[in-house]
Amino acid sequence: DRRVREGLALALDRELLVRTLWRGLGVVTETLLPPGHWARNEELPPTPYDPRAAAARFDEAGLTDPDGPGPKPRFTLQYKTSTDALPVAIARVIAAQLAEVGIAIELRPLEFHLFLSDVKKGNFQLYTLSSSEIAEPNVYRNFFHSSFIPSPKNLDAGLNRMRYRNPEIDALLDEGQREMDRDKRRVIYARVQTLLGRDLPMLPLWHPDNVTVARRVVEGFRMWPTAQLSGLVGVRKVGD
Repeated sequence: DRRVREGLALALDRELLVRTLWRGLGVVTETLLPPGHWARNEELPPTPYDPRAAAARFDEAGLTDPDGPGPKPRFTLQYKTSTDALPVAIARVIAAQLAEVGIAIELRPLEFHLFLSDVKKGNFQLYTLSSSEIAEPNVYRNFFHSSFIPSPKNLDAGLNRMRYRNPEIDALLDEGQREMDRDKRRVIYARVQTLLGRDLPMLPLWHPDNVTVARRVVEGFRMWPTAQLSGLVGVRKVGD
Protein backbone atom coordinates (compact mmCIF):
# COMPACT_ATOMS: atom_id res chain seq x y z
CA ASP A 1 0.00 0.00 0.00
CA ARG A 2 1.67 3.17 -1.22
CA ARG A 3 0.04 5.17 1.61
CA VAL A 4 2.00 3.14 4.16
CA ARG A 5 5.28 3.84 2.39
CA GLU A 6 4.38 7.52 2.19
CA GLY A 7 3.62 7.51 5.91
CA LEU A 8 6.98 5.94 6.71
CA ALA A 9 8.76 8.56 4.61
CA LEU A 10 6.89 11.45 6.24
CA ALA A 11 7.67 10.10 9.72
CA LEU A 12 11.45 10.27 9.22
CA ASP A 13 13.36 13.41 10.13
CA ARG A 14 16.25 12.87 7.76
CA GLU A 15 17.64 16.36 8.39
CA LEU A 16 18.03 15.43 12.07
CA LEU A 17 19.73 12.18 11.13
CA VAL A 18 22.27 14.07 9.00
CA ARG A 19 22.88 16.68 11.71
CA THR A 20 23.40 14.12 14.46
CA LEU A 21 24.80 10.93 12.95
CA TRP A 22 26.82 12.67 10.22
CA ARG A 23 27.48 15.92 12.14
CA GLY A 24 25.97 17.87 9.27
CA LEU A 25 28.36 16.42 6.69
CA GLY A 26 25.72 15.34 4.22
CA VAL A 27 22.63 16.38 2.33
CA VAL A 28 19.13 14.87 2.39
CA THR A 29 18.09 13.56 -1.01
CA GLU A 30 15.02 12.36 -2.89
CA THR A 31 17.05 10.47 -5.49
CA LEU A 32 19.96 8.05 -5.70
CA LEU A 33 21.88 10.44 -7.93
CA PRO A 34 24.22 12.77 -6.02
CA PRO A 35 24.07 16.59 -6.18
CA GLY A 36 25.69 17.88 -9.36
CA HIS A 37 25.06 14.71 -11.36
CA TRP A 38 24.04 15.48 -14.95
CA ALA A 39 20.98 13.19 -14.77
CA ARG A 40 19.77 14.21 -11.31
CA ASN A 41 16.16 15.46 -11.31
CA GLU A 42 16.37 18.73 -9.39
CA GLU A 43 12.60 19.28 -9.69
CA LEU A 44 11.61 16.45 -7.33
CA PRO A 45 9.43 17.76 -4.49
CA PRO A 46 11.08 17.19 -1.11
CA THR A 47 9.43 14.79 1.31
CA PRO A 48 9.06 16.82 4.52
CA TYR A 49 9.25 15.59 8.08
CA ASP A 50 5.56 15.69 8.99
CA PRO A 51 4.41 13.22 11.68
CA ARG A 52 0.82 14.48 11.52
CA ALA A 53 0.63 13.84 7.78
CA ALA A 54 2.29 10.46 8.34
CA ALA A 55 -0.39 9.50 10.86
CA ALA A 56 -3.08 10.58 8.40
CA ARG A 57 -1.61 8.30 5.70
CA PHE A 58 -1.69 5.33 8.08
CA ASP A 59 -5.27 6.15 9.08
CA GLU A 60 -6.28 6.27 5.40
CA ALA A 61 -4.72 2.83 4.94
CA GLY A 62 -6.81 1.47 7.82
CA LEU A 63 -3.86 1.26 10.21
CA THR A 64 -5.36 3.36 12.99
CA ASP A 65 -3.81 3.85 16.40
CA PRO A 66 -5.85 1.61 18.76
CA ASP A 67 -5.38 3.80 21.85
CA GLY A 68 -4.41 7.23 20.51
CA PRO A 69 -1.33 8.48 22.36
CA GLY A 70 -1.31 5.31 24.50
CA PRO A 71 1.32 2.55 24.42
CA LYS A 72 -0.36 0.23 21.91
CA PRO A 73 1.16 0.53 18.41
CA ARG A 74 -0.64 0.83 15.11
CA PHE A 75 1.40 -2.12 13.88
CA THR A 76 4.84 -3.68 14.28
CA LEU A 77 7.57 -3.92 11.65
CA GLN A 78 10.72 -6.01 11.75
CA TYR A 79 13.73 -3.90 10.80
CA LYS A 80 16.91 -5.70 9.74
CA THR A 81 20.38 -4.24 9.56
CA SER A 82 23.98 -5.33 9.96
CA THR A 83 25.70 -5.40 13.34
CA ASP A 84 28.13 -2.59 12.46
CA ALA A 85 27.92 0.36 14.85
CA LEU A 86 26.78 3.03 12.38
CA PRO A 87 23.93 1.04 10.76
CA VAL A 88 22.68 0.06 14.21
CA ALA A 89 22.80 3.70 15.36
CA ILE A 90 20.86 4.76 12.26
CA ALA A 91 18.30 2.01 12.85
CA ARG A 92 17.77 3.01 16.48
CA VAL A 93 17.11 6.65 15.58
CA ILE A 94 14.72 5.64 12.79
CA ALA A 95 12.94 3.25 15.15
CA ALA A 96 12.51 6.05 17.71
CA GLN A 97 11.09 8.38 15.05
CA LEU A 98 8.63 5.76 13.82
CA ALA A 99 7.54 5.13 17.39
CA GLU A 100 6.39 8.76 17.51
CA VAL A 101 3.67 7.91 14.96
CA GLY A 102 2.68 4.66 16.64
CA ILE A 103 4.84 2.13 14.79
CA ALA A 104 6.64 -0.45 16.91
CA ILE A 105 9.97 -1.65 15.52
CA GLU A 106 11.52 -5.01 16.21
CA LEU A 107 15.18 -4.33 15.49
CA ARG A 108 17.18 -7.31 14.24
CA PRO A 109 20.93 -6.61 13.81
CA LEU A 110 22.51 -9.55 11.97
CA GLU A 111 26.00 -10.53 10.92
CA PHE A 112 26.42 -9.03 7.48
CA HIS A 113 26.33 -12.27 5.47
CA LEU A 114 23.11 -13.34 7.22
CA PHE A 115 21.61 -9.87 6.81
CA LEU A 116 22.43 -9.74 3.09
CA SER A 117 21.13 -13.27 2.58
CA ASP A 118 17.77 -12.30 4.07
CA VAL A 119 17.64 -9.14 1.96
CA LYS A 120 18.29 -11.11 -1.23
CA LYS A 121 15.57 -13.62 -0.31
CA GLY A 122 13.06 -10.84 0.37
CA ASN A 123 12.91 -11.93 4.00
CA PHE A 124 12.45 -8.45 5.47
CA GLN A 125 9.91 -5.74 6.15
CA LEU A 126 12.33 -2.83 6.53
CA TYR A 127 16.07 -2.61 6.01
CA THR A 128 18.70 0.04 5.42
CA LEU A 129 21.83 -0.44 3.37
CA SER A 130 24.49 1.90 2.04
CA SER A 131 25.50 2.15 -1.60
CA SER A 132 28.42 3.73 -3.36
CA GLU A 133 27.66 6.92 -5.26
CA ILE A 134 26.14 6.34 -8.68
CA ALA A 135 28.10 7.63 -11.66
CA GLU A 136 26.12 6.03 -14.53
CA PRO A 137 22.31 6.28 -14.23
CA ASN A 138 21.90 3.00 -16.13
CA VAL A 139 22.50 1.34 -12.76
CA TYR A 140 18.85 2.18 -12.05
CA ARG A 141 18.09 -0.91 -14.16
CA ASN A 142 19.80 -3.10 -11.61
CA PHE A 143 17.82 -1.54 -8.75
CA PHE A 144 14.35 -1.18 -10.24
CA HIS A 145 13.88 -3.14 -13.49
CA SER A 146 11.64 -6.18 -12.97
CA SER A 147 14.15 -8.43 -14.76
CA PHE A 148 16.60 -7.78 -11.91
CA ILE A 149 14.40 -9.21 -9.16
CA PRO A 150 16.25 -12.00 -7.30
CA SER A 151 14.64 -15.41 -7.64
CA PRO A 152 14.92 -18.56 -5.52
CA LYS A 153 17.11 -20.02 -8.26
CA ASN A 154 19.27 -16.91 -8.60
CA LEU A 155 19.48 -14.67 -5.53
CA ASP A 156 22.15 -12.60 -7.29
CA ALA A 157 19.98 -11.75 -10.32
CA GLY A 158 20.04 -8.06 -9.39
CA LEU A 159 19.50 -5.43 -6.73
CA ASN A 160 15.72 -5.13 -7.11
CA ARG A 161 15.30 -6.74 -3.72
CA MET A 162 12.09 -4.78 -3.12
CA ARG A 163 10.46 -6.93 -5.85
CA TYR A 164 9.28 -3.71 -7.48
CA ARG A 165 7.39 -4.08 -10.76
CA ASN A 166 6.32 -1.17 -12.93
CA PRO A 167 5.98 -1.67 -16.71
CA GLU A 168 6.50 2.06 -17.35
CA ILE A 169 9.75 2.03 -15.36
CA ASP A 170 10.91 -1.08 -17.24
CA ALA A 171 10.25 0.62 -20.59
CA LEU A 172 12.01 3.82 -19.57
CA LEU A 173 15.05 1.97 -18.25
CA ASP A 174 15.28 -0.08 -21.45
CA GLU A 175 15.09 3.15 -23.45
CA GLY A 176 17.69 4.84 -21.26
CA GLN A 177 20.10 1.96 -21.84
CA ARG A 178 19.72 2.21 -25.65
CA GLU A 179 19.80 6.00 -25.95
CA MET A 180 23.20 7.61 -26.59
CA ASP A 181 22.20 11.29 -26.56
CA ARG A 182 22.82 12.73 -23.09
CA ASP A 183 20.03 15.33 -23.29
CA LYS A 184 17.49 12.66 -24.22
CA ARG A 185 18.79 10.39 -21.47
CA ARG A 186 18.42 13.24 -18.97
CA VAL A 187 14.71 13.46 -19.81
CA ILE A 188 14.27 9.69 -19.51
CA TYR A 189 15.94 9.44 -16.12
CA ALA A 190 14.13 12.50 -14.82
CA ARG A 191 10.88 10.64 -15.48
CA VAL A 192 12.28 7.52 -13.80
CA GLN A 193 13.12 9.51 -10.67
CA THR A 194 9.67 11.13 -10.66
CA LEU A 195 7.90 7.76 -10.80
CA LEU A 196 10.13 6.29 -8.10
CA GLY A 197 9.46 9.33 -5.91
CA ARG A 198 5.75 8.62 -6.31
CA ASP A 199 5.85 4.85 -5.70
CA LEU A 200 8.62 4.86 -3.05
CA PRO A 201 9.83 1.28 -3.43
CA MET A 202 12.97 2.64 -1.77
CA LEU A 203 13.42 5.85 0.21
CA PRO A 204 16.76 7.57 -0.45
CA LEU A 205 17.99 9.09 2.81
CA TRP A 206 21.07 11.25 2.23
CA HIS A 207 24.35 11.66 0.40
CA PRO A 208 27.26 11.99 2.84
CA ASP A 209 29.92 14.58 2.10
CA ASN A 210 33.30 13.32 0.94
CA VAL A 211 36.15 14.96 2.83
CA THR A 212 39.84 14.89 1.92
CA VAL A 213 42.61 15.55 4.43
CA ALA A 214 46.16 15.85 3.09
CA ARG A 215 49.51 17.30 4.14
CA ARG A 216 50.72 20.45 2.42
CA VAL A 217 53.38 18.54 0.50
CA VAL A 218 50.66 16.60 -1.35
CA GLU A 219 49.43 18.16 -4.57
CA GLY A 220 47.29 17.12 -7.50
CA PHE A 221 44.58 15.16 -5.75
CA ARG A 222 41.17 15.51 -7.39
CA MET A 223 38.01 14.76 -5.42
CA TRP A 224 35.52 13.09 -7.71
CA PRO A 225 31.81 13.26 -6.82
CA THR A 226 31.94 9.47 -6.44
CA ALA A 227 35.06 9.63 -4.19
CA GLN A 228 36.70 7.04 -6.43
CA LEU A 229 40.41 6.31 -6.04
CA SER A 230 41.18 7.48 -9.57
CA GLY A 231 41.49 10.91 -7.95
CA LEU A 232 44.97 9.75 -6.91
CA VAL A 233 46.24 9.57 -10.51
CA GLY A 234 47.71 13.08 -10.50
CA VAL A 235 49.01 13.10 -6.91
CA ARG A 236 52.62 14.05 -6.28
CA LYS A 237 54.78 15.05 -3.33
CA VAL A 238 56.44 18.47 -3.46
CA GLY A 239 59.04 20.13 -1.25
CA ASP A 240 60.26 18.53 1.98
